[in-house]
Amino acid sequence: MHALVVGADGFAGRWLTQHLLEAGDSVDALVGPRFVPPLAGVETVERTDVRDLPTLSRFVLRSQPDAIYYLAGVSHQGGRDVFPAAVGVSVIGCMNTLVAASGLVQPSRFLFVSTGLVYREADHPVREEDPTLPNGLYAMAKLVGEEALRRLAPPSDVEVLIARAFNHIGPGQREPFIVPNIANQIAEVVRGRSDTIRVRSVSPVRDFTDVRDVVRAYRLLATRADPGSIHNIASGSGISIGDLIETMLNIAGISAMVEASGAEDEGPQAVIGDASKIKGLGWEAEYPLRRTLEDVLSDRRDQAAIAP
Repeated sequence: MHALVVGADGFAGRWLTQHLLEAGDSVDALVGPRFVPPLAGVETVERTDVRDLPTLSRFVLRSQPDAIYYLAGVSHQGGRDVFPAAVGVSVIGCMNTLVAASGLVQPSRFLFVSTGLVYREADHPVREEDPTLPNGLYAMAKLVGEEALRRLAPPSDVEVLIARAFNHIGPGQREPFIVPNIANQIAEVVRGRSDTIRVRSVSPVRDFTDVRDVVRAYRLLATRADPGSIHNIASGSGISIGDLIETMLNIAGISAMVEASGAEDEGPQAVIGDASKIKGLGWEAEYPLRRTLEDVLSDRRDQAAIAP
């Protein structure tokens, strides 16, 4: 299978590219303006603004992919200044990619990576049919992108699939995300530069899945899921930020004060996904949370060792 990964230079994009190559696929990569080489093994790397339809179309038509993975998005929280970029990438960009794909010689499958943050907060693991109520600009833009694709897909002759990925973590992830932030603070404690781990709040509950399991799910959906379907990618269980910190401190073999600033958290108090639907296609997570956190802390130590 020949794949085109849009957003291949991001955290999940790099892991997906590696997984596709290991699975025997050939890969073309679209990357953003901040791309830092290398991206080993891909056939072509193109630095392109997804909002630029003519340039994007020329690359898609040259690539002639069997499957398109759309991972591009503005994933950090922000105010009104972030909204145009979030909409431009998650809505305009994905629509442009769909329009470009409609001109392919052979129909292509289009996997749009959305987020579990589109759901309304619930006291149970949410299913794909549960109500949506996006939390933050990133989730709002992703949900609008979903709706636009569902409406445009039938006349385009492109098979669109939607993956709602909950929090995914692993080696290579960088701040401002919570797990690498905590890992960096633990590194400072280990080096004697601090004795405290500082977070906004210890009470929010999150559903974490290893990025290596998540990208396996992406390829599975692109090859086996029904057109038009939506699938959660989640572990199905949650852990509070406080318990997460304690687990990471335990792995590191240290103790530290944990200080919550009391500032309002930018996300919901609890968000856990039900992954029964994708498990029906044969997907199961292979990395338990503790193993992932061990790998994250090991990666942080390796990066610190090579830093100037």
